[in-house]
Amino acid sequence: MGQPFRTDQVVEAPYFADRDEETNKLLRVMRNRERIVLYGERRQGKSSVITRAARRLESEGGVVIMIDAWKVEDLNGINRAILKAVPFGWVKGTRLELLIRAFRGLVGLMPNEEGRPVLGLVGLSAHRDPHPDETLERILEGLNDVAGESKTPVVVVIDEFQNLEKIRTNGGALLRSIVQETGHLSYVFAGSMVGLVMNLIGPKGPFHGIERIEIGEIRADYLATWIQERSKSCGVEWTSDASPFLVAKAGPVTEYILRLAKAVHWIGTQSKGAVMPDTIDQAFAEIVADMDGTFDLIWSKMSNTRRKVLRGIADGEVRLTTDHFLSRYHLGSSSAASRGERELRDDGILAPGKPPRISDPFFAEWIRRQT
Repeated sequence: MGQPFRTDQVVEAPYFADRDEETNKLLRVMRNRERIVLYGERRQGKSSVITRAARRLESEGGVVIMIDAWKVEDLNGINRAILKAVPFGWVKGTRLELLIRAFRGLVGLMPNEEGRPVLGLVGLSAHRDPHPDETLERILEGLNDVAGESKTPVVVVIDEFQNLEKIRTNGGALLRSIVQETGHLSYVFAGSMVGLVMNLIGPKGPFHGIERIEIGEIRADYLATWIQERSKSCGVEWTSDASPFLVAKAGPVTEYILRLAKAVHWIGTQSKGAVMPDTIDQAFAEIVADMDGTFDLIWSKMSNTRRKVLRGIADGEVRLTTDHFLSRYHLGSSSAASRGERELRDDGILAPGKPPRISDPFFAEWIRRQT
């Protein structure tokens, strides 16, 4: 009967819950050579929405060039990633000649790790480019020239695009200036560091005025019904109060809800009765125990200030600069507490917005068990 839930990977139907409206809007942007910003907390399904729309576009003959800027250290890395992501099947033949000519000797063919041909920087640029800003502009202009000769849309997707602000001063402004000059390309900019993204798309940000989609929480009642129906279709019965209890316990992030649903379904296949809230508590506890080594490693690398802030938030504290909080968790000053909260949010350990919330509910429970 199988496992009806998949986690830690990009998924499509029937494992894809909701998001039809967001997918269709994104597909429209991709088809029409427009620009859009997709943003929301990590693990809410942005990558699955993008991949779902991209595969539909590719089935229509479109081309998608997708990179992840999350761990890229500099603009040289961005430039190499874009070239490497260009599908060779699209640029071979006359398009390849046009593209290499558009790059004016900057780019050529070379083998990747598997020996397959990919585009890459040649000469000095292949090692340490002293002018990566100009190279980025030439790469996107070259792709734009080829897209102008194409009858099908060409889309550049930059996931975690807000990281350009970290690797280059005014990196967002640089990218936006290039985007404005490359009108034959569609662009999708996705980001999970919501605070940084809001700065980029806000009234004074370089991406202000670009269409945006927030990938937020899936409605709890919809998700609870979907989980119960998916599990039931694979032979596991649930009591009426079980799936709403699961969503409330692991929510609001979709990935964590589905991770718990996956564990609950497996327990359900091993027992004769219906899934109940007690079953969900059991599965939750097992996940926390299984993650002990990973959580312990994360914890060991944190400063004492961050640990104290997280302990307080895990205990349900929401006012982190009060005398009560500072005294109870032995923090020296309100500025230390505020700085720890900000750093934890920047690292994605805390969710965006207020009140403060630990993104991973299993990590939050692990912390509570340490104190």
